[in-house]
Amino acid sequence: MKKINLERTVDLKSLSIPMAPVYAFESNYCFTSKYSCWQRVIYRASVTILLFSDRIALVPCTREGTGIIDALKKMIDLKDDRRIVSAQSLIVRKYISVSDYVDQITYLLENFEADADFGLYGFFSYELINMKLGMEIPDLPLGIFYLPEVMSVNRDPVFQYSMQGHGGADVKISEPIILSHEGSFDLQKFSKGESGVYEQLYDLSQNNISSRKIKSLNPSFPISKEIKINSYTIYEKLKSQNLAPYNFYISYYGFDVVGSSPAMFIRIKSNFVESSPICGTIARGKTDEEDFSKTKRLLESEKDDYELSQCIRCDMEAKKISCDRVTLVRGKEIEKFTNVFHTSAHITGLLRSDKTIGNVIEDHLWPSTIVGSPVATAARLIAENEVRNWYGGAFGYILMNNKVDFGTMIRCAALYKGVATTRVGSTITKYSKPQLESDELRAKASLILGVL
Repeated sequence: MKKINLERTVDLKSLSIPMAPVYAFESNYCFTSKYSCWQRVIYRASVTILLFSDRIALVPCTREGTGIIDALKKMIDLKDDRRIVSAQSLIVRKYISVSDYVDQITYLLENFEADADFGLYGFFSYELINMKLGMEIPDLPLGIFYLPEVMSVNRDPVFQYSMQGHGGADVKISEPIILSHEGSFDLQKFSKGESGVYEQLYDLSQNNISSRKIKSLNPSFPISKEIKINSYTIYEKLKSQNLAPYNFYISYYGFDVVGSSPAMFIRIKSNFVESSPICGTIARGKTDEEDFSKTKRLLESEKDDYELSQCIRCDMEAKKISCDRVTLVRGKEIEKFTNVFHTSAHITGLLRSDKTIGNVIEDHLWPSTIVGSPVATAARLIAENEVRNWYGGAFGYILMNNKVDFGTMIRCAALYKGVATTRVGSTITKYSKPQLESDELRAKASLILGVL
């Protein structure tokens, strides 16, 4: 079967570029050797891909997107979506593994001929881990991804992807299609999530640690605030106030997510797999002398050292499932941000030939710094008390050449109908003290709340 040929056109003088994109992903942080500066921005998407537990829904965003979906229907088994009038869906079998589920998504790219920058851009929701654990999954997206149509990479000139020569005719029509999101999913519910009372979750954590069911737990709670500025302005303000390896923005029919995250989830390039567990937090000082004192206290903290060691152990165990040559490149280093210092590590491995991107993502769900340890037991406790949706998921991309980069969705907020909701959490261990956890939560929340 002939693949869908997407041509990249740079001459876009007649194309109107919207003031705010639908997707932005950027690093403006190179404080450690792990990170460099880069940027990817999508001004117009051709197709939105909504991930549900029972189906993968492809929704056209432009007339070009309609052409792409019509072409895909001739190549893969797509059905009329049962809830979204304009969508075609790939049906997902019951009890599918996360690795097979993710591989079904990435398989979509194998039906295209395009350059290396074409791919899937978006995020996986936290509740993807429920699929791994065989637990109930809320009837809300496990992720939202875009296929790009008009975008730029590293601030180079904007370019457009358009179909060429499929079905006997070139397709270069890219007018937006005005679609209603109604019936796709509950945007307000997805934005707010659900949570128990944090103080009760703290006690639950300590009780389960005392009984040795878990070693740590990372409960979270929501904070909502009315806002009057638009979401992309918030994103721009976040970037200007905080250098971070993962700044992200996505807009879906009035539901937006903005964030400035310090945490890598996973990177893959040429079968080289990287991650950077990040754990241990202390608020910045007001002077260089105070900063020095704070970092010294963080490095000497028994609690924070224990947290990071648990994160490293969980991460290395995850890599050994799908990778060879698992290496702890750096066991502990200080990372500096506008409002806090963190400690982090750097771990690498080589993806085995019999493993896939889906295997790596499944094996690393989710970093223990946002779940706890052992991860499976801690995740079940969280699922009984919280629905996080976007918070704690992974934001990034999977490209044509199997290059993967995802940051963990923390220090972020979801915005819908004038209300912004952020979530914060901290790792509860046997060394935790309520006042210290409260101080850490305030430090983490100060950046996003200050911008909102």
